[in-house]
Amino acid sequence: MVPVGLCFNGERFLIASGSATRKVRNLEIDPRAHILVIAPAASTGIDDGWVAADGHATLVRGAQAQELNRRAVAPYVTAEGARGYEEAS
Repeated sequence: MVPVGLCFNGERFLIASGSATRKVRNLEIDPRAHILVIAPAASTGIDDGWVAADGHATLVRGAQAQELNRRAVAPYVTAEGARGYEEAS
């Protein structure tokens, strides 16, 4: 497991990743996914906590993927950093 930028839309976790990453290559072979989200008190205002989820991943590509990546990384990077991430995706 590795740290990733993500958000939750009420139904699904959206995880930002470039198309050439090991994560994506693994999901192309086997879509089963496991995620562990750790939320420190400093970011949530509540006690430290976590949630784990298992399921099947859906890879999204193209313009839709760029929009989802923007949403997932927005809390973690500046606007300039987000542009750099898009160029690398």
